[in-house]
Amino acid sequence: MSIKRKILLRISLAMTVATALIIAIVAFHIRYSTIESAKQKATLVSQITRDALTAHMVNGIMDKRDLFLSNIAHLKGVQKLRIVRGEAVIKQFGKTRENEGALDQIDVDVLKKGKPIEVMNENFLEARLRTTIPYIANADIGSPNCIECHQAQNGEVLGAVTMEFDLGDIKTTGIEIVLKIIFVSVVSLGVVIIMLNRFLNPYLDLFTQLTDKIEAADNGDYSQRIETKLKDEAGDAAKWFNEFMQKLEDTFSRIEQSIGMFVIRDRNSKQLDPLVETRDVVEELSEIYKFKRTIENDAHKMDVYDRIVTLFGKRFNIHNFTIYEVDTEKNLRRALIQQGEHSCCSLASLDNAQLCRSNRIGKDVLSDDFEGVCQQATGCGVNPYICLPIAIGGKVSLVINIVVTNEEENDRIKLLLPRLHNFLSEATSVIESKKLMEILRESSLRDAMTGLYNRRFLEEYLTKAMPQALRNNKKVGILMIDMDHFKMVNDTYGHDIGDSILKKLSRTITENIREADLAVRYGGEEFLVLLHDVVDENDMMSVAEKLRLKVMEMKVKAGNEVLQKTVSIGAALFPDYTDSVWKCIKFADIALYKAKESGRNKVIGFTEDMWSDDGSGY
Repeated sequence: MSIKRKILLRISLAMTVATALIIAIVAFHIRYSTIESAKQKATLVSQITRDALTAHMVNGIMDKRDLFLSNIAHLKGVQKLRIVRGEAVIKQFGKTRENEGALDQIDVDVLKKGKPIEVMNENFLEARLRTTIPYIANADIGSPNCIECHQAQNGEVLGAVTMEFDLGDIKTTGIEIVLKIIFVSVVSLGVVIIMLNRFLNPYLDLFTQLTDKIEAADNGDYSQRIETKLKDEAGDAAKWFNEFMQKLEDTFSRIEQSIGMFVIRDRNSKQLDPLVETRDVVEELSEIYKFKRTIENDAHKMDVYDRIVTLFGKRFNIHNFTIYEVDTEKNLRRALIQQGEHSCCSLASLDNAQLCRSNRIGKDVLSDDFEGVCQQATGCGVNPYICLPIAIGGKVSLVINIVVTNEEENDRIKLLLPRLHNFLSEATSVIESKKLMEILRESSLRDAMTGLYNRRFLEEYLTKAMPQALRNNKKVGILMIDMDHFKMVNDTYGHDIGDSILKKLSRTITENIREADLAVRYGGEEFLVLLHDVVDENDMMSVAEKLRLKVMEMKVKAGNEVLQKTVSIGAALFPDYTDSVWKCIKFADIALYKAKESGRNKVIGFTEDMWSDDGSGY
């Protein structure tokens, strides 16, 4: 119901109640006044009748009594008048008429108790008042002395007069008055409603518009404006409201344009309220800022990946996913982190990154885009999946494969995709920075020409790796390798050929040791190899001999010639001879010197007799 109808209804109801109260008060007053007037009239008539009958008796003209009573009965409003004789009077004078005794219980009660009784009989149109008033013997001076004529005691009931009054005319008059009041009230109500309607209509219309516009604004529509012809304070209020709504609309329009620069939003979202949307975006920007600030202070890129795992699990309730790192130069992928039970991607996509559809097209891939959309998703079974590529430096460097268990969960995560990308896009610059730092650090720890780790890396590595080997009771074979007659190559064929031979030697070494082993360019044409977890000295010497033979097979072109070179290798086993790794390296170097001194192209293991007492070696 509109406010206008509510106001008019309440005013009408108030006026109706007021009219009803007035009518009730007037009707009660008319009825009360009529009855009281009739009672007073009855009392007066009874007194007149009593005094007249007393006068008739004193003057001896009781035979004229009927004429008097007849005249009294014809008074206006008096319909019946009857004299009732008490027992004392009947005993003294007898009954002059049959109807002068008590005719009903009211007469009996009045004669017995000496109290007047009034009875009102009425319906909608008629009203009759019957009153029966007793005559009591009175011997007081100044009053008619009833004792003089009646054989009765003072205060004894001598009789009563019963009268009936017709109050219909008065009641009819009262009804007419009430009807007039009702008519006047109805007319007044109509006039009031018309006046209120004309006066309040613009204000009520303004209020209705205000309510509708505020409701629309609450639902996110700030384009609503109030139209009114009012020029007073209400008109000013409408003007201020319109200006305020215009400011809100302009502000939210600017905010919408601005936040689009910072976050990706779901354009299909049902969220229409810019205020609520802005609040959500600001909260998410705050969370993204805290996330980025946290990962910026992490030491390594793996720490950032761990943050992403935490983000997926705790904030987005995603627990079944794998993070793949893409090596664009080698076209390889490797699973860095796997959460949950499912590993969706095929092994073939690890050896050939271009087989991964998300990596190849650089866009999200959803299993419900098309049946069998990615042919490499062989491990997902019937489970839906979502693949998110993350571009770093213009190339896809990470792919996050999310596997879900049901369609409901799939729909939930699809709605989260814009928010996931907001966080991941902030992580890309940090990951790129961490990778660049690792590359820079890696370049500072590697030999630029051979690609092997350098001596600086070796120092850091030995500080961490060797104590661990000691704790785990692992043996490490240390090989010191030196190219035979390398200076002659540089002097004869030039440094370019020398560099080629060193590169070839580096590849030969790395290809013939395990991935867990470590090759280091120790300096010039000298190389150091750490063989982790060897069984014994024979195992170490076997690897060293294998390397020596593989180097002999190397062939390097030098113009029209083909060069074949040899190496000398010194070996020492850590920690069999010493628990100091640097001292063990020194032992390997002494063994190398022994190999070169004894003719080169040999593998010689360190023995205690090679160590002199002054620590200078062989």
